[in-house]
Amino acid sequence: MIALKRIKNGLFGLLICVVLLGCEDTIIQKQVHPLNFLFKNNSGVGVLYDFRKSPDRLEQELIEQIPLRACDNFGTCELRMNFVINYKDTICLPVYLDGLFKTEYTPLFCGNRNRIYLQINQNNKLLYEERPIELNALKTQWLSDLTGRGSDKVFFMSIKWHVFTSVEVREKVFAIFLEVITSYYEQESQNKFNKPILKLTSAEKETLINETVQIKFYQAFNKKVALPVRPFIHKLNTEI
Repeated sequence: MIALKRIKNGLFGLLICVVLLGCEDTIIQKQVHPLNFLFKNNSGVGVLYDFRKSPDRLEQELIEQIPLRACDNFGTCELRMNFVINYKDTICLPVYLDGLFKTEYTPLFCGNRNRIYLQINQNNKLLYEERPIELNALKTQWLSDLTGRGSDKVFFMSIKWHVFTSVEVREKVFAIFLEVITSYYEQESQNKFNKPILKLTSAEKETLINETVQIKFYQAFNKKVALPVRPFIHKLNTEI
């Protein structure tokens, strides 16, 4: 009886181990995201870019959390930051914060050819590169513009929102933003190595980052993006 009881306990323990290991593997797989695989946060700054906050509140929190060592003499900071999507998936991305800290210097930028601007107003309407766009058309447009910029070394993608923009719309826009970046790098991985990102070696991953367009999230602070001076501007202001 004692031996039989030990066998039962052993089998029960083995079953528990299998279940736990299976769950653990599932959890690990859920946490592995292609963008984290490419852009592991090695900057020593685990700052969250919380796009659910109002623009002013977010700016203040970033100023309080980002150390000056991550910024240049112009008050511009380049680092990798965490984005939380759907309140559960934390994803790390290269971020360029233009003019976060105020300085006496004013840098000169020549042209915006390698930047795409998206604005979301208080009525949750989108303005893409100064033109209205529907949310369901955003992914296709973003990806098309991104893949068509072959000569650029770095490509900046900017999202700005109003204090009254709904959190739901922001969540959807940033989810699409990450889908676009993931699709781009997956496409490049297949073109260069004929395999998905998660199966790349360390050397292949470095090659992918260094030999493709570097995508960075761009945000300018205390700089207003002018609305387009065009005939449809009055209509745009009344509709969105």
